[in-house]
Amino acid sequence: MSRKFLAVPALLMILYLGIGVVFHIKWQSAQAACREMRRAQGGFVKPEVFGGALGLFFDMTNWPIYAWANVLHDGTPFSTPCTHSRNVVPSVEIVPVETLTSSEGKTAAARPSGAAFP
Repeated sequence: MSRKFLAVPALLMILYLGIGVVFHIKWQSAQAACREMRRAQGGFVKPEVFGGALGLFFDMTNWPIYAWANVLHDGTPFSTPCTHSRNVVPSVEIVPVETLTSSEGKTAAARPSGAAFP
């Protein structure tokens, strides 16, 4: 009875980690293709920070979070710098400092007296 009960969680864990390995391989190939494309165009190529076993561990265990965030931000589960939208509209309106005034007529960007920096 106990063996059957433990077999289901073990099977689910193997399935979860198996999907994580496939996610890792697919995402790494997408990132490698993006790096090669950016390198060929003469663009900046970020170095791989979490590579090897550590990257595999993170991807295997956190793949649902990575996939969800990538789909949310870029529309694909295998997001790379090449998939980021180039037409991103800033969420904050940029206004010249001269137009930002407080109720007393002083600019809002004025530093308080005794500021340690110029």
